[in-house]
Amino acid sequence: MSIIDENTTYRFLKLVNGKEMFAMVKEIPLNNKFELHFPMNVSLSPAATGGVLVNLGPTNPFSKEDHITIDKDSILFMNELDKKFVNLYDEACTSWLSIKEDEKVEIKGAQQVYKEEREMLEKMLKKRFSKEFRDFEDERLLEDMIEDEYFDSRSEGPDEDDIIH
Repeated sequence: MSIIDENTTYRFLKLVNGKEMFAMVKEIPLNNKFELHFPMNVSLSPAATGGVLVNLGPTNPFSKEDHITIDKDSILFMNELDKKFVNLYDEACTSWLSIKEDEKVEIKGAQQVYKEEREMLEKMLKKRFSKEFRDFEDERLLEDMIEDEYFDSRSEGPDEDDIIH
């Protein structure tokens, strides 16, 4: 049984296999190992609104255990987690625990996800091309076409018969 105590610290770990994670880490000196409590995989991606999106997901989502033990040799480096990420990590852990406790984890196959995404897309397209919206869009489209035609006709350039000085 594992116990989090005052020797457990928030850490960022980079493993030799390239994985990056946040975890509460406790050293096990006798075994040359670390105990990682609530380890969360970390990935970064650009945010649509600018900046960086930090994605956190459980390292071991298929277990009832809340910790894993790893060899020190499997860690490339480890640093204390910056305080601005501790709250983000805590929120991710709390969210994951409540999902597990409430049994809200939906296990889906690729076909089911495809079907659900297709249905959602069909609903969006039906809404987008509903009669009311289509009438409004047809009017805007007509105005845009007239405007484009006007500007295109003005920028066609000289004909063969035009004299350029």
